[in-house]
Amino acid sequence: MQGLRALAVLMVVAFHVGGSPVGGTRSGSPLGTFLRAGFVGVDVFFVVSGFVITAMLLRERDRTGRTSFRDFYARRARRLLPALALMTVVVLLLCVLVLSPFGPQQFAVRTALAANAFVANVFLYLRTGYFDATAAQNPFLHTWSLSVEEQTYVVLPLGLAAAAWLGGRLRRERAAMVVAVAVVSAASLALMLALYGGWRPGGAEAPVRLAFLGTPARLWEFGAGALLALGWRHVERVPRAVAELLGAAGLATLVVVALRLDPGLPFPGPATVVVVVATAAVIAAGARPTLVTRGLSVRPAVWLGDRSYSWYLWHWPLIVLAVVVWPRSWAAPLAAGALSLLPAWAAHRWVEQPVRLDTRVVGRRAVRLGAVCIGGVAVVGAGVLLGSSRGWGLVEPDGWYDLPNGRNVGCHVFNRDNDVEFPGEVCTTRPPGTAAGTWLVLGDLTADSAAPAVVAAADRLGYGTVQWTRSGCPFLVRAPVHSPACEEWQQRAWALVEQVDPDLVVLSADSPAYTTAALAEEELARPDGTHPVSADDAVAQWADALATTVARLEALGVPVLWVGAPPAFEGRFPRDQLSLLRPRPDLPAPPRAAASARRAQVWAAEQRVLVGPGVAVVDPFGPLCDQGPDRDRCAVWVDGTWRYYDDRHLTVSGSLLLADDVADAAARLLDQR
Repeated sequence: MQGLRALAVLMVVAFHVGGSPVGGTRSGSPLGTFLRAGFVGVDVFFVVSGFVITAMLLRERDRTGRTSFRDFYARRARRLLPALALMTVVVLLLCVLVLSPFGPQQFAVRTALAANAFVANVFLYLRTGYFDATAAQNPFLHTWSLSVEEQTYVVLPLGLAAAAWLGGRLRRERAAMVVAVAVVSAASLALMLALYGGWRPGGAEAPVRLAFLGTPARLWEFGAGALLALGWRHVERVPRAVAELLGAAGLATLVVVALRLDPGLPFPGPATVVVVVATAAVIAAGARPTLVTRGLSVRPAVWLGDRSYSWYLWHWPLIVLAVVVWPRSWAAPLAAGALSLLPAWAAHRWVEQPVRLDTRVVGRRAVRLGAVCIGGVAVVGAGVLLGSSRGWGLVEPDGWYDLPNGRNVGCHVFNRDNDVEFPGEVCTTRPPGTAAGTWLVLGDLTADSAAPAVVAAADRLGYGTVQWTRSGCPFLVRAPVHSPACEEWQQRAWALVEQVDPDLVVLSADSPAYTTAALAEEELARPDGTHPVSADDAVAQWADALATTVARLEALGVPVLWVGAPPAFEGRFPRDQLSLLRPRPDLPAPPRAAASARRAQVWAAEQRVLVGPGVAVVDPFGPLCDQGPDRDRCAVWVDGTWRYYDDRHLTVSGSLLLADDVADAAARLLDQR
């Protein structure tokens, strides 16, 4: 069993080292495109936990005829709480030094406090998702799975005991437990598949995120392990040849899924069933001395499995903090992931094991242990939260959060599985008096950052506007996207075009083929998913999608205004760098020539297809790069005003610099009608 735990934690750590939770490579690490879906190691842990906990409860029941909840929860407290509390306190103190107190640090502290109350999964569901961009800076993101386990530990022993009591009255104790676990697991599995299919119970937001983080949709994974433990007497009778086949097939399946599953697809889903069945097969193979069993029982695997909990606790926080300090280094997360074994080993040696093996810590002592661990984290967390809310004495520059208003009222959709219903009237602006018509703004986050300029230009010309944008989702026919929700948004956006019947459609998007260097870090693939595209192919694919979209809009009689993507800045944006460790981060001001070179290939392709009497283009480079103190450089900050809020998206002030050009281009288009 320890060998399987070792495999699971290796999968998770390798995934986090090589790629971010949003599914792409973080800093060009060689592991980024190798282990695409190592996050399924968490599902392996869930099945193993269900098996181990149930087997433990059954052994106690066979020995004593009852379940001692006092002893069970004392064991869980000794096993989980001290190691978790130690990691949390140390990482919180590191966050004070490394993370910016203006956002990332406060979010991290709140996640830690939620984990301390065993509800990190609930907190993250309400605020963000495991695969969202904000996840990459949260050193406590991984605690969602611990909260799921802890919540399951409340349900599982109570449910088994209740089923055993009822079955005992019918003299079918074990059968009653099997039925109870099977029924609950089937209901949980059905819930997961329904959420995967888009069902929104009670109008719940982001059903796939709810399935990923919600305990009810995960119980069936623990249930699979529990059923295996309940039927272990039958599993032991399996012929050795069958056990060999189960072990080999299960292990091979886990490896293939971790290597090949597209992390951009909704998860959990049908692929999760494959992972759970494969894990159960490997566990079942352990009933016999098979080749796989012997391989997973070698001393290094057992050693690592013994420390898997501690390594899981420490690896992600250190990776996150290392990437914040060295954002452009692929070696930083690799080194952090490997070196995190040192605090994991120390915590296991001097904290986890001594407390776990101290059988005197039961009853009131166990309660005191829990109070010390939970209370200590709460006190430290509250102190860090108070300090971060005051910036630890750092001064937050004005204008960093001068964000476009559309995101505040739902006109811009962030999470990839959020609802795709158009909010309606709140996304509409009208000039005073009677509007001459309506402009429709569609696209991704780049279009959202251009929206203030569009609204200002439309108002100047007497037009109203309607905005509906979605992160990571360009409004382009056949554009390469990885999310079914994005495809659904695109379809509904086309319906919105027909509904609004706009006088002008304004489009903007950040091409995934923005530069050859950026393309090397993308995981774009041909439709068959077998060969990575070249830079030329990616640009051609993008240009074809843009040309097809413009042609379709022209066929509807709608002129198109394309607002080019703003110049992008390399490295981490200064807002995310500002911390006690780096109180005066450098402001990126790349040469205009370098910024132009990065977009040259895509910009030239866009210029080739954006021609005709019904099409106009606005180039943001002039307004954004020619009005600063240095005409040869593009600056994020000019005369006390922040033009950007991250490395490639504009504040309202930055966007308004484009308003004159947008108004001029739109006026020419509308005059031609």
